Order: sequence, then C-alpha cells, then structure tokens
Amino acid sequence: MKHIFFALPTKDCLRTFTAVILLLFLYLGYCIYSGLQKTASPSQMFMEDTVHESLACIFPHVEPHDPSILNLLHKSPRNIECDTSMEEITYINDGSIIINESKTKTLFPDSSVHCRYQLLSMNPRVDRLAYGSWSNNFTNDAVLPKEAEFLLVVCYCKDKVNVVSKAYYALVPDLEEANVMKSTLLRKRQAERSPKETLSVIMVGLDGVSRNQFLRSMNKTYPLLMNSFSTFDMTMYTQTGKNTFPNYLSLFGGMTEESLQDWWNYSSHSDTLDLVWDEFNKAGYRTLYAEDWPDVGGFHYLKKGFLVKPTTFFSRPISLALDKDPGRVKSGHNCVGGKPEISFHLDYVSRFLDTFPYKPIYATVFFTRLTHADMANVAIFDDYLYEVYNAWLSKGHLDRTLLITFSDHGPRYGAIRETFNGMVESRTPLALFTFPRWFLEKYPEVARNLRTNTARLTSHADTYATLLDLLYFRSSLPLQKSPFKRGLSLFNEIPADRTCIDVPIPSEFCLCGQRSLSSMDTKSLLSRLLVKNVLNMINLKTDRNLCAELTLESILFVVQVDLQGSAQQETREKNIYKVRLRTLPGLAVFEATVFTNGDPPAILPDDWSVEVAKNIDRLNLYNEQAYCSRDPKQRPYCYCKSLKTNYGNSTQQPTSSL
Repeated sequence: MKHIFFALPTKDCLRTFTAVILLLFLYLGYCIYSGLQKTASPSQMFMEDTVHESLACIFPHVEPHDPSILNLLHKSPRNIECDTSMEEITYINDGSIIINESKTKTLFPDSSVHCRYQLLSMNPRVDRLAYGSWSNNFTNDAVLPKEAEFLLVVCYCKDKVNVVSKAYYALVPDLEEANVMKSTLLRKRQAERSPKETLSVIMVGLDGVSRNQFLRSMNKTYPLLMNSFSTFDMTMYTQTGKNTFPNYLSLFGGMTEESLQDWWNYSSHSDTLDLVWDEFNKAGYRTLYAEDWPDVGGFHYLKKGFLVKPTTFFSRPISLALDKDPGRVKSGHNCVGGKPEISFHLDYVSRFLDTFPYKPIYATVFFTRLTHADMANVAIFDDYLYEVYNAWLSKGHLDRTLLITFSDHGPRYGAIRETFNGMVESRTPLALFTFPRWFLEKYPEVARNLRTNTARLTSHADTYATLLDLLYFRSSLPLQKSPFKRGLSLFNEIPADRTCIDVPIPSEFCLCGQRSLSSMDTKSLLSRLLVKNVLNMINLKTDRNLCAELTLESILFVVQVDLQGSAQQETREKNIYKVRLRTLPGLAVFEATVFTNGDPPAILPDDWSVEVAKNIDRLNLYNEQAYCSRDPKQRPYCYCKSLKTNYGNSTQQPTSSL
C-alpha cells in the first residue's frame, strides 16, 4: 500500500489555491444561475440559437431596429383613450340584465331609470344584420332568452327621452342541446381515431404586421412569450398571397386561389370552402371566430360571406352593429362605450374560455382596424395582449392549449414598404406558436422539430397542416389530406432543401437567396422594356368599360435582384428584376417582379422573353379611385373612367386601400 504525504503549502501556494477555489465557486454559481434561468424561462430549453447548416433557402434577415426603418416610423400611441362620460349602468349575471342600483342612485339621484334591450343576429337568408324587437322596459332586471348571444341595452331617465346609458354585450350561451351533440362528436373522434392528446387552439391575428414590426413594438408581449412561455418564433415564415384573402385560404384551408377557380369565385358563399374550423366542429370542439372590422373581413370584403355561421360562436352580428353605431365615429370606431374595441373582442374570447374551461375549443380573433393602414399601430396592442395572455395563463386556459399569435402578411404600402428592408418585411408575417410546457417535455422530438423549423422556410399552409396534425395527434387513423391541400406539419422536421417551389410560394413573394439589389439606369432600354411589360400587365387586369387605361407617369426605380446559394442554381438562366413605376391618371404606385431569360442583347432575338409575375403590388392607397368596381382583384389597378376629369393632374392620394 502506497502512502501519500502532503507538504505544508507555502504562502504563494496558498494564494494560488485560494484563487482556484474562488474560480470554482464562481463557476458553480454560474451553473446554478444558468439552471435557475432555464427553470424560470422554459422557452430557453427549446429556442436556442439555431445551428448553422446548409439550407436551400438562404433568407435575407433584416435588422428590426435598422435606423433606415426607425426613421420612417411614426411614434404610435401605446393605448386608446375612450369617452367615459356615458357610463354603463347595467351588467349581465346568471342570464339576466341587471341595473346597477348604486350607480343609478349616484348618477341620477332625482330620477328613476328604466332600460330595454334588443337582440342582434344575422338575417338567415343574406349576410346582413337583423335587429330583434325591443323588450319591455324594466327598472330592476330582465331575464334573457337562454339562446341570447348579442344584444344592445339602452337606458333612460323616466322624465327624459334622451339615452343616459348604452351598452353592447357579446355572450356565450351554454346550451344543453349543443353540449349533447358536441359530447357525441368527441366520443366519435376518440373511438374512430384515438388521438393521443386533445389540445385546444387559440389564434390571435393582426392584419398587415410584419414579424419585425412585432419585435419592434411589442416590448412586453414578445418577451413574455419568448421568456416566460414556451414559444417558437418562425423566423422564415413567408406569405403566400398578396392580401388577406389568399393568405387566409392558405392559413385556414391549406389551399390557393388557383385551386378554387374551377368551382368557386367571389360571388359564391364561403360556406363551400373546406376550412380548418369545419374539422374542429366535426370533431366536437366548440369553435369561435371573431373580427373587429366586418366590412373588410377576409371572407366578406366584396364577397358573399357565410350563409350559415361557420363556427359555434360567430361575432359578425355584434361587429356589424358596432360599426353601424353613429356614436362610435368620434373615437374612430376604436371604442365600445368607455372600453377600447380591442378589449371588447378579447373579452368575448375570454368569456368563451371561461364558459368552457374543461372542454376542447378552437378560437380565432382577428384585428384589422388599427393596423391595416399603419402597422406601427400594433404597439397599441402590447398592453392588452400582455394582460390577456397573463390572465389566460393564470386561469389555466393555456394549460392544454396551443396559442398562435400571427399576421396575414406584412405592410403592403407606406414609406417603409418602399425600402429594401420594407420589401422583405412585406413578405414576412408573424407566426408565434406557444405550447404548454408539459406537451413539449412529453414529446421531446416535437419540441426538437419545432426548434429546428424556426429557421426553416415555412408558410401559412404549414400552420394549417399543424392544426390538423394537432386535432388528430398521433392518431391510429390519421386524417387524409386532399391532394389540393398544401403544407407540412411543424411537428415534423421541415426539409433543409425546401424551396419556394416546394411550398409553394409564388415567385414574387419568394425571398430565398435575395442578398441585395443592384440599381439600374431607369432611362436604359432594358428598364423601359421591363416597365412597358409591367404596364401592359396592369392594364390587362382591368375592365376597359369601367377603368381608364393607365399610362406611365414616371419610372421610380428598376433594380436587379442579386441571388446567392441554391436560388442562383434554380434561376441560373433567368434574371430577376424589381420594377416600380407611377401611373396616370391617379398617381398610383406599383411594384412588380419581372423575369428575363438572361441579359438582353443589343438586338433582341425572338427567344428572348420577359415574364411579369402575376401579383403586382399597389404601394399607395386607392379607395375612391376604384369605386366603380366590385371586383377585389381589379380594384388596386382601376381608376374609374368617370373620374377622368382629373386625368394627368390628380395629386391627392386616396385614403384607404383594401
């Protein structure tokens, strides 16, 4: 047996030994701190920096806080101020409207108050609001019909004719007959397909907001989702259509407009579209769909809408009634009484969750009014979403729920859109997927794939596929997808070699490989040739009986897109250009993507071709200029002939564009 002897340390050794021990303690403290941080911030377990890898799509990520962008943004207000001079003096409790006696005694001490209510619904034959008959006056309370969903309550002082209080209510009736049917459908789903999990879905959407704008503006909500919740931010998420409707088709239906053209058009009702909430309805989920601006709803703007309500609960009646209320004009329709409209619709979703706390639900609420014309206004949502997400978490509503925070597309017009960064942002909407932590821990391969997919090319159709995958998660009999449906479930790894053609993403929206832009001489033969083809394409999109033929006012720029990676290989025989021009009458500004088969020689041969991408962006607003057309595909390009008195000198820009 060997004996080991230790000599007494010298002073220098003691100093060295002390330093080593100190370093060990510091390192141990760092490890403990890191472990605590991971415990406090579960999303860090799943959202580390993506490993650099060889991707077919090299994405042009742009800095959200680039000074060139920040200089173009106006400072948006962070909240909405509402007029509280007319207080609500009624409330709903246990199926009754009750007059708040303490309030009426304070506000109207010398008068007695009586109220009446009116139910609001949809006309059963057309997409139009139907007002019910006024109830009898009541002075204390009134019992509502059990099926009451939406209502208007007005109150008067007995000695006056003026309204002293007005309130709108969006209720969620819990009807026994509906419960029996939903329970039966849930049992059928379980018996036929045996899914391993049943998660609810809540989708909160914002119109026209880029991912970068959400990062810039949501100083409370984005950190909450990324640091306190288990959230995956899809950084290469790309739009698939020009405006809301084609992106809706992809998001909620996994389809393209082209796939509908043989059997559906804008004069058809949307009931015939096979949408994701139809599957959730059939599976026994309670479903809800709400929008804040009914006239421009994705399935309603210049369309027939739904003949039968598409979801169990559908906010259209109350949204139409609110829009028709002349008293809301003063607030820009941003308030409902003394409450911000944002809160009104989020409260509706919260009431839905409170009514069915232990039942599977699917809900989508989509906000358009504030961000449609200016995405910087998304900052107004920060406090409201932060509060409601925390409230849903504290109530347990997110314990078995996938929360998706999303947008349909980025900014379509405005000063930002006219920059290279703005062009990228216009193509990159928001997609944040928030899961219960237990789900990710139980299925680590799903968490791993979601993390990988945050840096893979994805689109709205993938969200659609993920929702169906979730509905029948690990089912014994997976749902068969129609050959017309697109998208890959994000629960599986998106291939690294995926390109825009695979998704598919139309070439004019594809950002893969776009490294930079090289300016061209706008007076060159090539520039004039490209612009001529774009102008011809624009004029082919309009009806000459209604719309004036547009002519060139000026070429604003022509740039060649510099490609890298596999994008060079895919388009090695093509050059890609972005062309921006202004037209007369009306001073419309358009941007188009144009392809040529190589550089033009001095003398053009017969086989040298120019191809203009189908979707041409209108970068400024049109509104009244296109009043004569009801065709949403034509309106961005139409200047009505009856307005030609201003031909050539119209400098006033319209105020709204859809």
